[in-house]
Amino acid sequence: DSRVNFGNLSFGDIHRKALPYVYAGVASNGKLVLKVIADGRTYLYTIRDNTQMLKAHRFELGRGLRASYYDLELQNFGGSAFDLSEIDFQTIQLKRSL
Repeated sequence: DSRVNFGNLSFGDIHRKALPYVYAGVASNGKLVLKVIADGRTYLYTIRDNTQMLKAHRFELGRGLRASYYDLELQNFGGSAFDLSEIDFQTIQLKRSL
């Protein structure tokens, strides 16, 4: 299994925010999963399709997911590696404070 942990991120602002999408340029021949920990709860989002060619993929996160910090990890199960060229976290700042 292979993985990369992006740490506990606030994306430059400690206020609560939504994280509806994560885009990843990745090549993989295994089951690729984005693990999200927000407010002490763990969520797993599986990539729709996988390919050994580098391709842009979109993870659609839960609609009601709101947090100040997100702990994010990209994982590949089944004993296979993956190539990650870039990752983009699409945050939406909420109008309410903490």
